Amino acid sequence: MKLNACYPAPEGAGSAQYSSVKRYVRKKKYVMKVQSAGFLPLERTPGCGQVDFGEFLYYDAGGQEQKGYALTISFPHSNMGYTQAFPSQNQECLLEGMKRIFEHMGGVPPRLRFDNMTTAVAQVLRGTERSLTEGFSRFMLHYRFQAEFCNPASGNEKGNVENKVGYSRRNAFVPVPTITSFEKFNEEYLWGWCEKDAQRDHYIHKIPIRELWQADADALLNLPDYPFSVFRYPEIRSVPQLPVGFSLLPAWL
Repeated sequence: MKLNACYPAPEGAGSAQYSSVKRYVRKKKYVMKVQSAGFLPLERTPGCGQVDFGEFLYYDAGGQEQKGYALTISFPHSNMGYTQAFPSQNQECLLEGMKRIFEHMGGVPPRLRFDNMTTAVAQVLRGTERSLTEGFSRFMLHYRFQAEFCNPASGNEKGNVENKVGYSRRNAFVPVPTITSFEKFNEEYLWGWCEKDAQRDHYIHKIPIRELWQADADALLNLPDYPFSVFRYPEIRSVPQLPVGFSLLPAWL
């Protein structure tokens, strides 16, 4: 009523309804906000990468469909990516996958960005501060790289690896593969797929990813003299006077 009193409608026109005006104002505010929003291009420093796990499906030796996990390290500068597959995404698989990729590349990225995966982050503190898990902290110190972590629920802060995870799922794992040994699948198939994929052109620069990768490779840190031993200490409770069996097989085989 106040709107109609202040702004009388022209003769022959209908009166303004409050709900209609409210919808218009809400839409106008959204449009004005989007138009005024500013964005800065993400930094693409050569040698620095992003890390994430992605899910995929595979058939086991018995033909049963199973869920697997692919660890990917991608490099926003060149859009190069390396992937290794595992039956789990626990800490041993994370560290073993990163170790394999480092050794395959022949170097270590000086800085890597992660989300707040519990295998690396024990507690999210204020701002960018994180309390790291013991195993991840030892691994990081061994290979001398810096770890950065996204804000909670902000996967867009590592968008390059998010896209790479989806790309590899749609290409490297289609059709659904049969995996009887993850070790064999990684060595005989995934390394070759990653190297072959680097022959395609970069989505912006229109030159092969392999050519852009050289700047990333030149910025890598040297590998340490000795590789990191991936393991964990399990807690076992036994019944007195009964034997206890141990399995020494790695969790990623």
